[in-house]
Amino acid sequence: MSAAAALAEQGIHADRNGLHLLPPEQAREAATLQEECKEFLGKTQQFGEIIADFINVMESRAKVIEAEKLKAIGLGNRVDSEQETRKRKQLEMQVHVAPHAGGRTHAFLLSWPLGRPMPAAALSAHACPHHC
Repeated sequence: MSAAAALAEQGIHADRNGLHLLPPEQAREAATLQEECKEFLGKTQQFGEIIADFINVMESRAKVIEAEKLKAIGLGNRVDSEQETRKRKQLEMQVHVAPHAGGRTHAFLLSWPLGRPMPAAALSAHACPHHC
């Protein structure tokens, strides 16, 4: 009996690469499976990296969106505040204009745009169209 046959009876297989415990066909299948596993692990790792990049992009977008949202809320608050300020200024002007008008309110003074300076001539008694 040859040495290879004696080893095969014991479950040991010999070839040019050395001694193996698996039969040649199973050894080839195991090597193929090992390569497929390496490819799968590589693809899984690549997928994980893509997901990590995606999460980073989404988090940075979320920060930008949150900043814009806060900016919009702030601008909305400024608009509301400006409307209240204009109403208050209009009431203050009515108080200041009423004595000049002898108890009457001048429409041309009240319709003057708020925040825009009024010429002194418009406030003087000589410029009053009602000749107060």
